[in-house]
Amino acid sequence: MIKLSKNQNSKKRAIVFCAFGLSGAAALIYEVLWARTLSLVFGNTVYAVSTMLTAFMAGLSLGAFIGGKLTDKTNNHLFLFGVFELGIALFGLATFPLIKILPSIYIYAYKNLNLSFYSFCLIQFILSFLIMVIPTSLMGATFPVVSKIVTNKLTSLGEDIGNIYSVNTFGSIAGSFLAGFVLIPIMGITKTAIIAALLNLIAASSVLFLSKSKHLFKILGGGIMFFLLLSISIAASSPKPVLNNFYTLSEQNLDKYLKTIFNEENVNGIVYVFYNSINGERSLQVDGKFEGSTGPQDMSTQLMLAHLPILSHPNPKNFLNIGLGTGYTVKTALEYPLKQICCVEINPAVVRAARQCFNENIFLDPRLNLVIADARNYLTVEEKKYDIISSEPSYPTVSSVSNLFTLEFYKIVESRLSENGIFCQWIPYYLLQDKDVVFMLKTFNTVFNHTYIWKTAQWKDYKGGDLLFIGSKTPFKYTAEQIEQRVRARIDYPFYLSKTPEQVREITKGNDIPLNTDDKPMLEFTTPRNYITGLSHMRSMYR
Repeated sequence: MIKLSKNQNSKKRAIVFCAFGLSGAAALIYEVLWARTLSLVFGNTVYAVSTMLTAFMAGLSLGAFIGGKLTDKTNNHLFLFGVFELGIALFGLATFPLIKILPSIYIYAYKNLNLSFYSFCLIQFILSFLIMVIPTSLMGATFPVVSKIVTNKLTSLGEDIGNIYSVNTFGSIAGSFLAGFVLIPIMGITKTAIIAALLNLIAASSVLFLSKSKHLFKILGGGIMFFLLLSISIAASSPKPVLNNFYTLSEQNLDKYLKTIFNEENVNGIVYVFYNSINGERSLQVDGKFEGSTGPQDMSTQLMLAHLPILSHPNPKNFLNIGLGTGYTVKTALEYPLKQICCVEINPAVVRAARQCFNENIFLDPRLNLVIADARNYLTVEEKKYDIISSEPSYPTVSSVSNLFTLEFYKIVESRLSENGIFCQWIPYYLLQDKDVVFMLKTFNTVFNHTYIWKTAQWKDYKGGDLLFIGSKTPFKYTAEQIEQRVRARIDYPFYLSKTPEQVREITKGNDIPLNTDDKPMLEFTTPRNYITGLSHMRSMYR
């Protein structure tokens, strides 16, 4: 419980403390919202998150410096605190319409400025800073002015500063918790932003009334009017998907022919399904990343993730699929006389999207056991053994996904495979240089020392496509030729063998080849770089 100094007005101090607590809650709600919305443009890579956090902290630092100067030049600190809070409410809310113009600027910089990777990161920082600089500076400026309000003598300086810091931190904890677990899942980003601004407005109003300034009603009335106009404008605008972002830098005019047919937002991400008005294809997008579609390139990979491992095994009884996506991999597995198919998907909105827009019938099959969980946690605690485990998670550009490509994860998978069990790992070749494929192959082959590499169809004239690592602890019962014949009897999409187990062992025999581990997740850092620098001149081994 916070002690109040005897020489201070207890009522005023209590109001200031409450206002500062609300300010801390609003600040962290904003931070969560900015991280969420800006990541839809810049991606949620370790580099993007770092630059966004750097911009946020830079604004706080700048504001604390300026606020300290202003605090020493005024006598009505309550009024100054109230103006700062009112400014945070208005300028914080105004950032969200401004974020909508970022994609066009971002794409222009990528296509016209010929930036290096670090220059591109600098552009991300500058854009993030420009969006957040005013509200974050005002946030930083509140601390010195509140410190001045609650401290009157040196003997209680430490206690007073500790108290206000404690209250603000508690508010920050509450704000971050409410944003991630309550407000965004229930109300969405737009309404959560309005609530954050409302907290600042409440703080501003209470403190401004205490200040008894002659400008009180003019400042507060104008602020409330602008708040209402901004809130109505933002709430009335229909949310639009961010189609031009970090993950679609090379795409053109997606908004002109992709029509939204499904949209859901929850704590795990924002899920869209689009209909392509040109070719009739449907595509699944999660947090700005396209995760699957009915297009030929994606269909080839989605079907092969089931056909290849199942037909490489002499007599599979059960099948585990990591990542539901559009549901076509599960649909393909259900075509075989397997006794049970288990699918682990972390985002329930993806399940609803697959059910409504792609593969409704797969959920009617009693053999399917759908588990809503994190795949790594599920395999860690689940003791069941599987004949086939097939993994196609999202892009390995973030830690929550890149940990499904590490040595430690492969060891967990190996412990959940039955004797002669087979593991199929999707590798996004279009995101990797040859050296990246080698260290991933070394990591995979360290656990599964009998490994085939198969390659799916390519996009038109682009030498991309996907690699599928098919691994086992024991020698395969079928030769590559036999596997290929078995698969071609089932599928018309083009694919071919890239490397045999003997060739894989030859490629990975060097002791100097690093491993992708939980401690050093190299894939998480290389894939974002490759997005920016391009890959056409970097690869030749797997074409």
